[in-house]
Amino acid sequence: WRAETGARDPAVLGRVGRFLAQSERFEGVAAAQPARVSRDGTIALARLELDRRALEMPEETSTRLIELAEAASGQGLEIELGGPPIRNAQEGGSPEIVGLIAAAIILLIAFGSVVAVGLPIAIALFGLGLSVLLIGVVAALIDVPGFATAISGVVGIGVGIDYALLILTRFRSALASGNDPRAAVVEAVTTAGRSVLVAGTTVVISFLGLFLLGVSFLYGVAVSVSLAVLIVMAAAVTLLPALLAFAGHRVDRLHV
Repeated sequence: WRAETGARDPAVLGRVGRFLAQSERFEGVAAAQPARVSRDGTIALARLELDRRALEMPEETSTRLIELAEAASGQGLEIELGGPPIRNAQEGGSPEIVGLIAAAIILLIAFGSVVAVGLPIAIALFGLGLSVLLIGVVAALIDVPGFATAISGVVGIGVGIDYALLILTRFRSALASGNDPRAAVVEAVTTAGRSVLVAGTTVVISFLGLFLLGVSFLYGVAVSVSLAVLIVMAAAVTLLPALLAFAGHRVDRLHV
């Protein structure tokens, strides 16, 4: 908080104290730590501890904290909030959703078919959902920073769509050459599928290389991203061929 009369002014401290006391009643918020004051005495910083990981903070708590800070500000006092939960509430969206929307638009322009667009997106969503669940298991074994889920999500979406595109493009080419859907699936998996396995394994090894940096909080990021890549890689050579077999020649339907 910043106050014209000084961060230690009794009236200011009273208002800030009431704000902190109300904040501690919200779900996920623990006690406030002692404040630190700037050299000129006009700005002070107090840390509100959480009783859970920042990733698990209810969005309602962040929204109510923002509203409470706005209500407590004024008359020479300005209260500002920071941290991942507050940032997520203010941004109002996730990088995964933005990535999926952008990918869908690009794929629609490239393929011109809603069915062909839907298959890579389906693989990415499958990988995203499963990796989020498994990262929770990983977090019980090693320290996983809150931003690891977002990083693994956007990386998983990127490589998942990329791998699905390799197989889908080869499948459509085989169909155009006169092959039946089963033969087209076999050709796509035995050719583009090998490229997917090599590419995915390379990405996993590269991210596990973060262990060589010796920075402990990056270990959880390396494992989380590697797990997401492994999941979408496996889905691209198992789930996607099954979907392509069901779709067959209908993969080019619903042209736009």
